[in-house]
Amino acid sequence: MDLELESFIRQRLRPDARDLYAEAHGQLDRFLLARALAYTGGSQHRAARLLGIARQTLRLKLRDLGLRVTQAVEAEDENEP
Repeated sequence: MDLELESFIRQRLRPDARDLYAEAHGQLDRFLLARALAYTGGSQHRAARLLGIARQTLRLKLRDLGLRVTQAVEAEDENEP
């Protein structure tokens, strides 16, 4: 993730950039939440406890990031019916 995050930030560092903090924070959340859920076998309760956040906060973050929990954490496919 270190190199991915660095690459992500380098690509966006330009004079017309906006909201870099929010974008980088979203990328970190996406990485961290997926790893925490994978570690806990998809248990939102255990992942929330591991992360030190409320389960409802975890659910809101997953929704905001377009992630869903099945057997694994997946990005929602906007092309699905």
